Amino acid sequence: MHQQDYLTMFATIAAILSAFYAYNSNRIAKKALELSRIDHQKREANFSVYLIDGYRWINREAEPRKFIFFHCTITNHSDSKGGYRSTLQIEYVKEDDSVSRVTLDHEPSHVKFLPQSLSSFPADIRIEERSTESKWLIFEEPAKIFGGRRIERFLINAIDTGGNVAFAECFLLKDFLHESK
Repeated sequence: MHQQDYLTMFATIAAILSAFYAYNSNRIAKKALELSRIDHQKREANFSVYLIDGYRWINREAEPRKFIFFHCTITNHSDSKGGYRSTLQIEYVKEDDSVSRVTLDHEPSHVKFLPQSLSSFPADIRIEERSTESKWLIFEEPAKIFGGRRIERFLINAIDTGGNVAFAECFLLKDFLHESK
């Protein structure tokens, strides 16, 4: 064999090894990409809201006020801590039979007006990864908006920092009347 044949054989072996190395690198890169995708999906926002009960508290003291409060469970299904805020969207029928909506923000400071010491969610709700919290969401009902109008539904929204929304619907509330003596 000539020296040129040795060089050709060495170059062929080097090319085969390079092709094998490139194939393995490509396979490993595809697997790493798939694992990264799965990890990213686990960390993406994935949460839910479950409604346990809903009430309307009517306070008929010198300054009459109405509060709507919901016992809710918020579950964070993702592998990262979640930050949420809560709103209540009320759909009601106006005098011309059209449906209108009003959106209220959760006001944990109103817990002092309600019976007993309810444990309410803070305004800025934080839930650890793969955790569930069950507390109260409290909203003050605007005094002049509904005035005898039929309410179609209550939509309790939990909105995360990325703008993703999970919701629960409520069609009936239990009324509690509070009169000072």
